[in-house]
Formats: sequence, C-alpha cells, structure tokens
Amino acid sequence: MCYYFHKAAFQNASTDFFAGLATGTQSSGLVGSCRATQTTARFDLLLDGEPCFIDIEFQGYKRDDRIKYGHRIGRICILNSKDDVVLDVYAIYPREAGQFKKQPNAEFGVTKEDLLYENGGVAAHRVEHWVAEIVKNRTVVMHGWQGDLAAFYYEQNIWATSTIVDTQVQFSDYQDDKTPGLKTLAYHILNQVIQESEHSPVEDAEAMRKIWFTRNTYDRDAALASGAQALSYREPSYIPYTYRKPQKPLVHPGTLTGSAKRKAQKLRVKAAKEAAQKEAGKGDTAEGQK
Repeated sequence: MCYYFHKAAFQNASTDFFAGLATGTQSSGLVGSCRATQTTARFDLLLDGEPCFIDIEFQGYKRDDRIKYGHRIGRICILNSKDDVVLDVYAIYPREAGQFKKQPNAEFGVTKEDLLYENGGVAAHRVEHWVAEIVKNRTVVMHGWQGDLAAFYYEQNIWATSTIVDTQVQFSDYQDDKTPGLKTLAYHILNQVIQESEHSPVEDAEAMRKIWFTRNTYDRDAALASGAQALSYREPSYIPYTYRKPQKPLVHPGTLTGSAKRKAQKLRVKAAKEAAQKEAGKGDTAEGQK
C-alpha cells in the first residue's frame, strides 16, 4: 500500500493526519509517484518465530568533520516465509547541521525523488522502529549482512535477540573466494537473472528467500497448527528519537593518500589549534581566580 501527499496537506497536516496514514485509516490526495509497495509495516503477516528476509539499498551521508561517507537505509524490503511483503518503504532522514547527504545512485533503486514525502517516503525514525519490532526473537536472513546491520542510524542494538543468517556465508561454496554475490547465487541455484538494470530490494529479498529454502526448512502451516500467533503491534502516538551526537574528527592521516590525506592533515592541525586555545582559556581563567 502506498500513500501520497498534497504539498499543502503535508505542510499543514496535524499529528493525527500522519498517525492516520501510518495506520491506514487516513486517505490523502495524489501527487507524485511511489515505487515502494508496502509503506506501512504489516505485522499481521508474520508469525511468532517465523524467519524474515531483509534486503536494504542504501543512501549515503557524511558529517563535515569526517572524510568518508557512511550509509543508512534508502529503501528496505522485508518478506515473510510465504513471500508476502511485510514492509517495502523508502526512509527519509532529516537534514542536520554539519551533515551532507550523498546523491543516491539510481542503479541501486534509490533516487532523490524517491526520498520525498510527497512521493511516499516515510520518516526514517519510524521505519527503523518498525524494523526493530519486526526482527525481535526471530531468524533474519540477509545477504552480505555487514553493510545491512550497520545501516541503522537511530535504533541501536536492534539485532540483540535476532539470529542472523547470511546467505553469502551459508552458500560460500559457490565461489572460490567464498563471497558469492546474490546475483551469482540466483543464477546458479535458481537459474534466475536478477539485478539486470536496477537493484530492487523486493526482487533481491525474493531471490534470497528461495535460495535459503534450498538448504533450510520452515513449515508455516505446521507453526499455525501448533498455535503460533501473528504479531500484534499497536503504533505509538509518538516514537521518540534523538539525533546522533557529532562524531569526533578523524584527524590522523594514517594510510590515506591524495586529497583525503591533505584533508586529514588539515583537520589534525585545526584540532591542535583548538586544543591549544582551550588550554590557553583555562590558563586565563585560573589566573583570574587567583
């Protein structure tokens, strides 16, 4: 299900309006286009203990005191064991002082236009909260999990009660260097070609689910027969979140080269000057107290 916003409605909307959108009880006018397929989490499609399959496409960001870009959720898709879409949504992070957003790469299914509220995007803190609730106490299947696990900006330690299965590790025998891509596994195991022109997290999660089931089992019907219940979730009226504290400057050039090394050296000099000024200020304060 995908929602759209009139710009005027978005600017003047109340909290109740957006709460209605989140629960599916509020309709809105149509402007723009939404490529995501399930912009509110369908908790009712997951049973207790049922494995879920997650694929994430990223968007980049960088603080002005850092050299390298970080990554966080651009679009995320979560499937249940039946291939039902539990969540498929674009995450919108607010602008923060001293932070730069990297232009998304359309090849990976995330464009600048996708990351707009009027095109169906959802506030990132809400998306991350949904995911944190979904993955509790269940097996979570990913491919190349290192990047996906680090893509959460607000929610911390969301995988504490999850069992993470990486299909890249479980099916490492399909490539000599033990790191087969999902495209490679889909071709050799499923005889399916994916990621031809653009990455789709829905397509990738579907392929991942089929690949996982070639070496693993889960009987959903048996789980239902034994009394497994669908997840029950009530959307809170307010999801608290805080901006991350600015990270300390990366001031040591290390093994960097070129412009990155020059920038690191400048940051190092700047930090030294600021430290000296701070110490001088402490000295002046001490003298004044005598």
